[in-house]
Amino acid sequence: GPLAAWSAGVAATTNTRIVFVDGDCTIDPQALGPLLEALNRPGVGVAAGRPVPSLDSSQPKVARLSALFSAIVLDEIKARLADHDFLAVGRLMAIRRDAWTVEDTTQPHCDRLVANCARKNGWTVVWVPDAKVAYTAITSYAGIRADWHRTRISLRGRSPFDSLPKSVIISGAWAALRAKPRKAAAWAVCRVALQAEALVRRTRTNEPVTWDPSR
Repeated sequence: GPLAAWSAGVAATTNTRIVFVDGDCTIDPQALGPLLEALNRPGVGVAAGRPVPSLDSSQPKVARLSALFSAIVLDEIKARLADHDFLAVGRLMAIRRDAWTVEDTTQPHCDRLVANCARKNGWTVVWVPDAKVAYTAITSYAGIRADWHRTRISLRGRSPFDSLPKSVIISGAWAALRAKPRKAAAWAVCRVALQAEALVRRTRTNEPVTWDPSR
């Protein structure tokens, strides 16, 4: 998986600063400067960039607005956190070589695991909003559904927000809602539809909902 690939890359270099980026992303030319500057601060072991969705007007409007709102909520939440492994969730991350302490490279969600291991060894994790990276957002309902189920299964039914303080989630979501109510409405429509589908399937089968990649 990705974490094993990251580990192989770390083993293949002697550089003191290492940057990871997803293959489907485009890094802003001005992103690496702020990212690497953050690593020069005393005690900082991991610096995370800011993912920005890349969209165009030909994509379905509700799914497009939902993707934009999800990105805004993540920004608002990260702006309210300090030294937390959730800050590394994204598509661009830099790490000091000395802060790389991952032992089990078979685990999913590599960005968060790498940051968590660094924090356990006394390093600080920071978010660098000026270090932007554009990614291709999921902009179809089928894609949103597949990603939702896949995430729930990989996390064993938990939410990726479970480790965050509720006050941070609420204040971040509320700020995003006030700023972008139309995008929030589109996001809510997609999530209500997902929950309704899950409820119907659970009622019919009387079994927990599982992800079917063929749908």
